[in-house]
Amino acid sequence: MKPHRLNRKQGGVILLMVLALLAVGSLLSASFYTMLNIGLSDAYQRGRLQTAMNLADAGLETAVASLRLDKDYTGENDTPLGDGVFSVSAATGKEPGAWRIVSTGVFSRDKGSYRAKARVVADLRLDAKGRVLALHWREGGPCK
Repeated sequence: MKPHRLNRKQGGVILLMVLALLAVGSLLSASFYTMLNIGLSDAYQRGRLQTAMNLADAGLETAVASLRLDKDYTGENDTPLGDGVFSVSAATGKEPGAWRIVSTGVFSRDKGSYRAKARVVADLRLDAKGRVLALHWREGGPCK
């Protein structure tokens, strides 16, 4: 059998087809990489927000435990815990034994751009023995 030779026009068309396929492949891989990057960034941010919410919850638990021991507890600022800090303020409510607690958790690894904030506002009542009679809290909301 005789080998088939390409003429110049056929070689140019094949080269253009190969270049077109490479361009399409490059566009597809670039769009896949972009979507993957956006998805990972979103997942990491949700993880940071969840950590901030856990820090705010820890601040709330700390405040409740501290109020059971000391009715004059008013809160604390920038208490380190894990990958962040929490701040708590406790103010007396309108009724005896009623308290309003505002706890803010801030995730901040290495003080870089990876920050997230979450806040919990809780209204609770304690009896004379320090038992929680009623607890109502709201998570989220604007963090200042």
